[in-house]
Amino acid sequence: ETHSVHEFVEAAFAVVDLPWEKYVKHDPSFDRPTEPVRLVGCAEKIRKTLGWKPTGSFAQLVREMVEAELAAIDSRQ
Repeated sequence: ETHSVHEFVEAAFAVVDLPWEKYVKHDPSFDRPTEPVRLVGCAEKIRKTLGWKPTGSFAQLVREMVEAELAAIDSRQ
């Protein structure tokens, strides 16, 4: 299962119910002239070695990350 940065941004902003388009700007000068080969990770080695497998979804992981950041911000105030 692979996800783009765009999908991550959409999922993160969905957690806080904000329109990402209002806060995220795309600067085309940072675009790559040609997209490199898609880089993806594989959990096969850790599954075989430790018997580990992911238990949550992409959306759940993004939610946990956003909630942890919000909690960290609250604790500093």
